Amino acid sequence: MSVASINASGDFRVGEVLSRAWSILTGNIVFFLTVPILLLVSYFVIGTGLGVVFALLGGIGSPWVIGLAGLATVIAILALNMIGQGVLLMGAFQRLRGQPLQVGPAVQRVMARFLPLLGLSILWSLGLVAAVVFSFFLFWALALAFRGVAIVLVPLIAVPPFFLFVIWLVAVPACVVEGQGVIASMLRSTDLTKGFRWKIIGIALLITVVTVLARILQFGFTLIGPLVGVLFGLVWFVFWIAYIDCVVIMTYHDLRVAKEGVDTSQIASVFD
Repeated sequence: MSVASINASGDFRVGEVLSRAWSILTGNIVFFLTVPILLLVSYFVIGTGLGVVFALLGGIGSPWVIGLAGLATVIAILALNMIGQGVLLMGAFQRLRGQPLQVGPAVQRVMARFLPLLGLSILWSLGLVAAVVFSFFLFWALALAFRGVAIVLVPLIAVPPFFLFVIWLVAVPACVVEGQGVIASMLRSTDLTKGFRWKIIGIALLITVVTVLARILQFGFTLIGPLVGVLFGLVWFVFWIAYIDCVVIMTYHDLRVAKEGVDTSQIASVFD
């Protein structure tokens, strides 16, 4: 895969982001599927380990302990996902530059950013939790004001966390590629997405629709047999996580090309 065949046109276009994300995924399928598989195994180990720890502490019945365990699990999983996304990101830019895929340098670069990525996962988690809490309080206030009519406003609960997701979408690439700190990465993502957020929302909505359709399909397979449904879900998770990460990578790449006029080699100069 050459730079010429995958490089952006100079404008941020939804179709190009999605199609070139598909190209980078299918062109390096083993690499891009291996990382999500490792993440899936890690999620299981972390979830099981934290469950055992909190059970041994004897506070499994306490709402506060359950909430703390849940938040710790989310942060750990999000941190691992960010590390995995970073590894895929570095590998993708190697291929975008027409270079052979070298896993070692990609992993080394990402692990050098471990602490900032961990901090990013913590702030991201807390921000999304705060947005969800704010949404529920807002809906509660609207329900008191408009009573039964407020039921039509339920979808608005998703707006604040969804907005944060959009503006922070490329925080991980900013952290890994540009070496930004935790808050600087979030501010950098906010700046890069500015002016293109409706298009990014379009990408997110398309991904959401496909995800919902896949869940419906999984339910159909579950009716055939529970094991079939589980296997379909696992295969879908691995493939879809890989593709979403590729979409994030290409979104970051195209935003920088569109807003800053840089090319792939300049963006990936971290390897130099």
